[in-house]
Amino acid sequence: MSASYPNSRLVPTRDVLRAAGFVEDWTPAQAGELPGYVYPFRNLDLSVVLIAGSRLRPVFSFSGVFHTNRSVVEIHFEMPTEVESIEQGFAWIVDALDRHEAIPRLGPEWIALGRKWIHLLPWLERQRNFDMRAACRVDRDWLRVAARKLRSTLETAGTDAKATFAFDGTLLRISGGDQTHSLPAEGNVWPTHFAVRLQDACRALRRLMQPIVAVDVWEGHLRIGGRSIVLTRSDARE
Repeated sequence: MSASYPNSRLVPTRDVLRAAGFVEDWTPAQAGELPGYVYPFRNLDLSVVLIAGSRLRPVFSFSGVFHTNRSVVEIHFEMPTEVESIEQGFAWIVDALDRHEAIPRLGPEWIALGRKWIHLLPWLERQRNFDMRAACRVDRDWLRVAARKLRSTLETAGTDAKATFAFDGTLLRISGGDQTHSLPAEGNVWPTHFAVRLQDACRALRRLMQPIVAVDVWEGHLRIGGRSIVLTRSDARE
């Protein structure tokens, strides 16, 4: 059974299906491209066909009917045509089947491996990254003081001036023009500072509504109380 693919290449989902032991099926009439696949669990024949998904992009559609003496459950879920690794592919299939309670705790080896590698699922990794993002919480009154002083520098600083935000676990430091303001805050220590245009920062600091304001960095943006500012190019990857 294969494990990782080198160089972080995307892996065709067909390779995942073959590695798991799915059997080729040349009979599905609704498939966009043959072969389809089938895996014969004890109480479920899990069929897989390539179709056009809801966004008119090809996806692999999994379907079947899981039946016991007490219940009948219809199975349906989709996977992209490529995944990051065989491990992630196993986890994707097993996670979907487990959510339907459609496979036993004991089963083929790839089922146990899929559960072991569940952390590789992209939405779980995204949530982990979100939870670990640079973030802190600041009293609105402290931010208002800093905002007034920053606005006073706009005329002399110029339109290309930057404001930087950094947090050491105790103080949020906002620098703009020739001024630096240190504000008490709570949150996780930031790995680096983040820069935005000074005029964008001043605009985002206006009319803060909540008494405690969240300041965080996510997907190339600095967010202040829900208002989003694009990071400067050098910081956009953070």
